[in-house]
Amino acid sequence: MENKVNTLNFPGKVNAPKIAVTEKSSNAKTGKILVTKSERNTCPSSCPFYRDGCYGEYGPVSWHWKKMEVGTSAIGTPVETDWDCALVKISALSEGVIWRHNEVGDLPSGKTCEDINKKLLKDLVSANGDSKGFTYTHKTKTKKNLQLIKFANDNGFTINLSADNLEHADELVKENVGPVVVVLPIGQKTNLKTPDGNKVVICPNVTHKKTCKDCGLCQISSRKVVVGLPAHGVKKKSVSLRVDAKVMTEK
Repeated sequence: MENKVNTLNFPGKVNAPKIAVTEKSSNAKTGKILVTKSERNTCPSSCPFYRDGCYGEYGPVSWHWKKMEVGTSAIGTPVETDWDCALVKISALSEGVIWRHNEVGDLPSGKTCEDINKKLLKDLVSANGDSKGFTYTHKTKTKKNLQLIKFANDNGFTINLSADNLEHADELVKENVGPVVVVLPIGQKTNLKTPDGNKVVICPNVTHKKTCKDCGLCQISSRKVVVGLPAHGVKKKSVSLRVDAKVMTEK
């Protein structure tokens, strides 16, 4: 698949969310890669952390999130939030370059915030081209959404299915449409297994301080291991207490 910056037929903003692009992130976890943020309306209300524990709602990232939705940065400078412009910037990435979609926010919505917009997702996949984009989603409740997630993973844009605990991770693995990540208690720093025996590897940023730029594990759509993400952010203690995870230490 080749980048299509000059040939993409962009959607003309129909139901397109506001999206901000940072071409070289200063986020210590991602490293200096292109990252995006999508507005809150993309987040499904079925997410257990929706407006209640989401790391994006608190601390410095929340300041940037709120400001980008009105078209400015946290320090008041103008920020481009047009969907089509974001796709052009993504399309311009070179082959093999890793980037992260949605530091905060979720995939573009369809009729409701629980749905994935088929056309907008396909345009995002096309814009990704031969670069190595990846993201995460809680929009895993319907068969239609799962089919669209599979389409993206089959065509070079990696969508990780976000699980709320180890049992949920097993359910999402069985769907066989893409890689899975799972939130874990704060103190979980060693690899483990789900109740069904799926291996969970703790995010290398936690264990080895690797950035997304240097790691790339979440970008591998064909991987079999579940990536474990210990609760983080200002509300990490509250989230950790709510994670119903049966920790079974891997031998």
